[in-house]
Amino acid sequence: MSRIQQWVAGTVVALLLIVAAGWFLAISPQKHKVSNLGAQSASQEQANSGLRTKLAELTAQMSAVPSEEAAVAAITQKIPSDPEMPAYVRALTTIAGQTGVELVSIAPSVPTAVTLAAATVPAATAATPSPSTNAAAPAAAAAPAAPAVSLQAISVSLAVQGGYFQIQQFTAALQRMARTTVVSTLSLAPGSPMKAPKTPPPASDAYKTLQAQITVSVFMNSSTAFAVPAAPAQASGATVPGAAVASAAAAPATPSASPSN
Repeated sequence: MSRIQQWVAGTVVALLLIVAAGWFLAISPQKHKVSNLGAQSASQEQANSGLRTKLAELTAQMSAVPSEEAAVAAITQKIPSDPEMPAYVRALTTIAGQTGVELVSIAPSVPTAVTLAAATVPAATAATPSPSTNAAAPAAAAAPAAPAVSLQAISVSLAVQGGYFQIQQFTAALQRMARTTVVSTLSLAPGSPMKAPKTPPPASDAYKTLQAQITVSVFMNSSTAFAVPAAPAQASGATVPGAAVASAAAAPATPSASPSN
């Protein structure tokens, strides 16, 4: 082999070595890096697609937010978080004027918690207790108590006067009020007009003047316990307006003793 051929062969081998070194040292790692970046790009694109879908769902749900807020406001109006008795009394006065009855008295009571009936569990078949059953008994006894019910009811006693059909319309209007009102009891009795007429009405017109005692229940959503405030201390001989009425309402009724012959 001539010297020129040796130089050519050496040059070719050197070029091959340079190309191989460049492939293994530069091109192959970059190609692997490009492959990893392509996989990361595909994964990120998939995540972006999921986020775009979620964003579209949230955007669609945002359009329903006003209607949901209106529904919550309507429920809050039906069952408020406070007694709000002044507003309720004004509403009662309004419907009394609309139906033509005389609202004689309104007597609300203290809010009381609404208790739910406990679920009945069928009696289990009698069997010899096993050690595992005895071990599980303390665990069952240590179960956390159920949260207190926040729904409270306020009983309101109403005395109204008017004709039969007027009282009927008033009762129907009670159940259509913006605040949830449940009529519990209703009793009718003959009554006398608030203003005595010059001439007594005939007996056939007795249904036009009736006295109705109505008990309704309204509700509030609150876990706060309400109590009747105690009467303030008073000096000897002094009187507090309304104290006698409050004490008479709070005192239990006692049967009167019949006179002995």
